[in-house]
Amino acid sequence: MATSKLKTAINDMLTQLGTVATVEYVAVWNNQLALLRAGTISDFSKPACFLEISSQNYGQVGAGCSVADLFWKIHVIYQELDGGDGTMDEMLSVFDLRDSVKVALTSFKPTNCTQLMQESEAQDYNHDNLYHYILSFKCAFVDTKGSYFDTDATTTETITGVVLDMFPLWVGGTAYIAGKDAVIHSGAVYLCATSNSDTTFTSGNWTAIPLWVSGTSYTTGNKVVYSSEIFICAVSNIDSTFVLSNWTVV
Repeated sequence: MATSKLKTAINDMLTQLGTVATVEYVAVWNNQLALLRAGTISDFSKPACFLEISSQNYGQVGAGCSVADLFWKIHVIYQELDGGDGTMDEMLSVFDLRDSVKVALTSFKPTNCTQLMQESEAQDYNHDNLYHYILSFKCAFVDTKGSYFDTDATTTETITGVVLDMFPLWVGGTAYIAGKDAVIHSGAVYLCATSNSDTTFTSGNWTAIPLWVSGTSYTTGNKVVYSSEIFICAVSNIDSTFVLSNWTVV
C-alpha cells in the first residue's frame, strides 16, 4: 500500500520538533502526562513535546482529492524541581521552551500542507513540578488518499488541471506575484499572470495550467502541472513518460 500523506506529514512534524535543541523526547500524544501521574507508563525524558492532530471542514477539489483544515496541538511537558527560591509556582522558564518550539514550527510546511500558522496557546494554571503547555497550529492539508493520484485507488476519473500534491488555495486579498505564485481555485491550478491582491478571483489575472498528459503533443512554451510543480516546455515532444530534460521548472 502506498504511504499515507497524512502519516508522512505527521512524521515531518515529529522530525521538526526533534530539531528543537532543548527538547529531549518527541512522540505522538496519548495523554502521557495523566498516564505518568497514574503510574501506568514509565517516565520519559523532559522537556518533551507530544503531537496531537485533528481536522475539520473537508471539501472536495477534484479527482477524489480533498482539502481540510488540519490542527496540530503541541503538548509541551516541562519539569522544574523546587529550588526553594519562591519561584516554583511561576515556572517562567517554560516560556523559553515555548519560544523555541514556535520558532521551529512557524511557517514550516509538512508534506501536502500549507505553511503552519499559530492558532492559540494555553498555560497550565494547576501544576506541580510538571508543567503542561499547549501550542496549537493550523494549516490546510490536501488529502490525495483514494484519489486519482493514489496508486492504491481504483478511480478512473478523467482530470484536467486539478490539485496535485500541494498548491495553496487562492485566498482573497492576498498579494500575488506574476510568474511566481500558483494557486488552486475551483479545482484547477492557476499561475499568476498579473500581480494582484484581488478580493474576488479575477480570471484575467491568472492562467489555468493543465495537468501533463502522456502522449500529448507539446510545443515550446506550453505550461503543464507535473509532480506538484509547474513546468514550461523547453523542447517540443510527444513523450509517453515525462522527460525532465524537455521541460524547465517555472
